[in-house]
Amino acid sequence: MSILIIALPRTGSSALGEKLAVDNKLIYEFEPFNPKSGLPYIDAYKNRVIKTMVFHTPFFIKEDNRLNWLITISEDFEKVILLSRKDLVLCTESWSFLLHNSKKGFKSNLPYLWEKTPNFDEQLEFIKKCDTELRYISQKINIPITFYEDLYDLNDSNRLRKGNRENSTKGKLL
Repeated sequence: MSILIIALPRTGSSALGEKLAVDNKLIYEFEPFNPKSGLPYIDAYKNRVIKTMVFHTPFFIKEDNRLNWLITISEDFEKVILLSRKDLVLCTESWSFLLHNSKKGFKSNLPYLWEKTPNFDEQLEFIKKCDTELRYISQKINIPITFYEDLYDLNDSNRLRKGNRENSTKGKLL
């Protein structure tokens, strides 16, 4: 079996990929098409769950051919999951917070209190572009988009976002 997850950032794609790999006894591959990861390119998909972001492009694919490349490789998988969020503002809040605070050592799997970051407006445009691209892929491969809000309990106390910094009297979280 082979599963491809094409996602927007901060949509629970890593947790979903890990769970699918465990449940189906497959190997989980975290973002192997991300040119910044330094991982070797993977072209053998059998017995794997491959998770990638819609904006990741291997070094040998030109940016203007990225979407066509994703559409083409999706044919090599038995199952394809397109993952986004219904609320792109919340998606952007999480993404911009991660990008801004990763310079300070913040990791994507740590709990945090959200606050607006200087990169928010720029990243909102980026997330909207990614969403448009994912919708295009969905149309081309005739697979519906799955949404974070339909997979995860937004009221779960295990969520990483513990609220907004200005509304919280809790201890020091980043």
